[in-house]
Amino acid sequence: MNKIIVSGNICNDIETNTYNDKLCIKNSIAVKRNFKNKNGEYDTDFFNIVLWGSHAEYISKYAKKGNKILISGKLLNCEYETEDKTKKRYDEIMVEQIEIISSKKENKEQNNEEIIDSKNALQQEEDEEDIFG
Repeated sequence: MNKIIVSGNICNDIETNTYNDKLCIKNSIAVKRNFKNKNGEYDTDFFNIVLWGSHAEYISKYAKKGNKILISGKLLNCEYETEDKTKKRYDEIMVEQIEIISSKKENKEQNNEEIIDSKNALQQEEDEEDIFG
């Protein structure tokens, strides 16, 4: 079985191409690891993705750089030859399913709302301390 499921942010502006009369998008997705490194920071992994046909059409209409997406697909090992006849390899995810989770603006608004809620909760605690001594 060859199945990969990844959630992350679109890295580049969406650019469509056509190959053999099929719409295609090649891009990357940035995925933050769920654990911290030895420096106490979260590392990020970058995955190449390719979308064909209706998936490419959907993303070109409704998504943009920075959007958080959820994808599932197949991990492909690709190979090409350079001008000097050197073989190069890379991996990419051929997307079979995709869902736009949120836009960059929505992510920012949600984070701002969480900060405001935290500040309001802190202020309420301070007010209660003043009242109840």
